[in-house]
Amino acid sequence: IHKGIKFLICLCIIILVIAVGRLTTNFYLSDLEFKQGRDLYFGGAIVDSIPRFEKALALNPRERQYYEYILHAYLDTAQTIKENINKAIETGQKATKFYPEDTIFHNLLGVSYITNGQIDKGILEYQKVLELDPLFSDVRGKLGAIYMSQNKYDLAIEIFKQGLEVNAECGVSLDNLSKIYALQNKTGEAKTLLKKLITTNPDNFDAHNNLARIY
Repeated sequence: IHKGIKFLICLCIIILVIAVGRLTTNFYLSDLEFKQGRDLYFGGAIVDSIPRFEKALALNPRERQYYEYILHAYLDTAQTIKENINKAIETGQKATKFYPEDTIFHNLLGVSYITNGQIDKGILEYQKVLELDPLFSDVRGKLGAIYMSQNKYDLAIEIFKQGLEVNAECGVSLDNLSKIYALQNKTGEAKTLLKKLITTNPDNFDAHNNLARIY
């Protein structure tokens, strides 16, 4: 082999070895920062955990669990540290770009928007969650509650009826739909739904009380 070619091959190998070494070091350091942050988070030092999670993400910006933990940390501290809600939105946007079909990230981004008063954007994220996973009842409940708070009962009814189509025993849909019907004085429909809710969940005391009020 020509000396010039041999030199280029050797140079490429050296560069590759250095790149792999740096990458391995970054993975090790990012995991170390993340584990320290996680220990702080579960130890109740949520504010102190955030810089650790941020360092972990800076070293490895594609690791899924880093995004999940830091989003929770930002949201948990948003009331006391106001700028953290903006950080949550920015981080949530990155997470949904890296993982566009991950319902957890769309949900957390939706929560971030709602917390920041950006209701329409939050609704879009919740709708995206239900497109990806119609059985995500917690998000269905939150989306329906938003429509109810806006007096958009037709939209809320549609959301909860869709929930019953994918799961006839969905407690969130049965409960909220019964409340809407009760508000609309459709007592027969409300009773039917509450009875079904009690059948599927006999320990639901709120359902028992709501049914008693209707009678």
